[in-house]
Amino acid sequence: MKAKTLRKKDSKEFVQIHNIGSTEMVFTAELPILLPNSVTFEDIKEFYSRSPEILVDELELIELDLIEADTVGADIRNKLSPIKNLCKMMENTNLGESPYIQKGIEQVNNSIEYLSNLL
Repeated sequence: MKAKTLRKKDSKEFVQIHNIGSTEMVFTAELPILLPNSVTFEDIKEFYSRSPEILVDELELIELDLIEADTVGADIRNKLSPIKNLCKMMENTNLGESPYIQKGIEQVNNSIEYLSNLL
C-alpha cells in the first residue's frame, strides 16, 4: 500500500502541521503523518497559501511504501531456501571437492544465515 507525506527538503525530516489557536505551525517528527494517495503538492500549496508561517517551498511531498510487518521477511526467507538447497546438493557431489566451490558455498551459507536472521 502506498501513502504520501510531507518532509523538509534540506533535512529530510518528516513534517507535521498543527493548528495552535489560530496559527498553523510546522513541526518535525520521526514518524510521518500519512496523507491520502490522491493529494498533490499543488493541493498542499493551495491549502497552506493563506498561512504565512508555513514556507511550503521548503517542503516536499513524498510517496511511502507501507509494508505489513513480518511479511517481507518470510517471503525473503522462502526465496533463500532453493539457494540453500542447491549449496547442500553441491557439497554432496564431486563439485563440492573444489576449494573454490567450497569457499563459495561457505560464503553463500553465511550470507543466507545473515539475511535469515536479519529479517
